Amino acid sequence: VLADSSGARVVAVTFDPHPSAVVRPDTRPLMLSTVAHRVGLLHQVGADDVLVLPFTADVASWTPVEFVERVLIEGLRAEAVVVGEGFRFGHRAAGDVALLQKLGAERDFTVSPLALEHVRVVDHGDPGDVAWSSTYVRQCVREGDVAEAAHALARAHRGEGSEAHGDHRGPE
Repeated sequence: VLADSSGARVVAVTFDPHPSAVVRPDTRPLMLSTVAHRVGLLHQVGADDVLVLPFTADVASWTPVEFVERVLIEGLRAEAVVVGEGFRFGHRAAGDVALLQKLGAERDFTVSPLALEHVRVVDHGDPGDVAWSSTYVRQCVREGDVAEAAHALARAHRGEGSEAHGDHRGPE
């Protein structure tokens, strides 16, 4: 809607690899899609372009201000930025939506946070609200609840990987 009213292009930004794979390689998260599939999905929902930002140790060391300057100002010349309400950025995830809004006001771009959808679940007998997030979808997939993962994604989850051949001990 913001891009339609201004005629600006919608550019989605995604990282490869996942930031956790760089800053905490021992806790590398399950990937919900390949980069190519993610780019296709972002185009399907309206992105004109997708910037796949290589996430390196150098990028992980950028302060929130450096991230805004390098990516949003110099790289994209952003006029409006839309992020999820839990968006974090910069070294050690020091930046949050409030800081991004402050930096946007100083550097002449708007920031619109989007609220995450929540679902009521029963976990170990206790009901509670859970945000529909990639973390929640990863949990569903790990637990084999592909129906709930698909519900949260609004599409079927699709696993991808390479075929691995075993020791050929079984019957042919």
